[in-house]
Amino acid sequence: ILNGKVIQQGISPLKGKEGQKLFDERLSFIEDPSIGTSKTAFDDEGIMTQKKELIKNGIVNSFYFDLLSGHKYGKPSTGNGFKGGLSLA
Repeated sequence: ILNGKVIQQGISPLKGKEGQKLFDERLSFIEDPSIGTSKTAFDDEGIMTQKKELIKNGIVNSFYFDLLSGHKYGKPSTGNGFKGGLSLA
């Protein structure tokens, strides 16, 4: 539901809810491609990956995008252009 493609297609219930507190303040959702067994500095599109606080303290902060979904939504790639690996943005 935080994937740029589903946001751009309008099928995520979180579309347009950036900055809103929708979850309990104890909930935070962080994606960090620099750690773990599949860690990587760049996605499959050559964009540098980065740590993202997608939900912090119950507030929807951001979504994740590859080059195409980011362009269609008017946002830059977040380094999530994986074509079958970590994220299917």
